[in-house]
Amino acid sequence: MASREAVYVPAHTVCRNVYAKTYKCQHCHPNGGAKLATAKTPSSLFNHSYISSSILATIAANKFDLAVPFNRQERMWQATNLELDSKQMANAVIKGAKRFLKLLSDFLVNRYYTLSR
Repeated sequence: MASREAVYVPAHTVCRNVYAKTYKCQHCHPNGGAKLATAKTPSSLFNHSYISSSILATIAANKFDLAVPFNRQERMWQATNLELDSKQMANAVIKGAKRFLKLLSDFLVNRYYTLSR
């Protein structure tokens, strides 16, 4: 006999540390003056912010798809041990839209004005 059931796993946040490895080339300068090579790390979404793309996507989906205001989301994020206030979330959504959706916005605006003439 087999059965199936749905199981709810509450959302949780994790901290991911990203390190860049640095290597020393042994063959470039055998007489000293070693050449160091550092691997590139992925850049963060916003400078001086720990908001990742997955956090920003969740904030935007909660706000615009589920109509959850930022102040209520603030409490939701605190329950997952992520201290985000409503001002940080609003700023992240605005900056994200300006940075990542500008081309789409420009296209839609231009198309609207072209069709309306």
